[in-house]
Amino acid sequence: MGRPLHVHVPRRGRHGLVQAPGHPRLPRDVRPPRGGGEKAGGGPRGRGVRDVSELRLLGCAVLLNLGVAAVLGAGIARYMVETIPRIATVALTELVAEHAEIAANAGGSPEETAAATRAWARALENALRQVADRHGAVLLPIRGVAAGAPDLTAEVRAEIAHALAGGRVLAHGNVPAHGSVPAQDDVLADDHPATREERP
Repeated sequence: MGRPLHVHVPRRGRHGLVQAPGHPRLPRDVRPPRGGGEKAGGGPRGRGVRDVSELRLLGCAVLLNLGVAAVLGAGIARYMVETIPRIATVALTELVAEHAEIAANAGGSPEETAAATRAWARALENALRQVADRHGAVLLPIRGVAAGAPDLTAEVRAEIAHALAGGRVLAHGNVPAHGSVPAQDDVLADDHPATREERP
């Protein structure tokens, strides 16, 4: 009889692979593919669809931001245009000098002069606020600050006289002396702007 025939049966490795004789052992980190290929959306076609979706989302976000910025910009510009006040001037130095001269010539006691000065200061503050609100303007105490800025000194003077006279507006802003009654010629006519605006 001859020699027995030796048949080699391949062994199955740890990872389910057939290990041929003499073939080096596979590393442990080798893992067989699962699910029969790449995951859904993981291939070139899936990546392309995902990239297009991301671009569309980015474009929508950019357009939304531009729209919001445009609306805010238009609102801010409109608010600034509507709220920009006018500029007007008032000669405060002249008004103070006039009051000082009147107080010096009044001949009253120091207490009376101080009380009259406090009343005049309150009348000045109210007059400035009323004139500014009436014209929607910012009153500056310097003449000629802006070209063409109106001078509202006469109107402020008339408001002060109106307050100090107990509601009587005097011509040219003259303030009646303490305890005196203004003459009829000093009272402004009915067609004077100050009396027209004060009339309800």
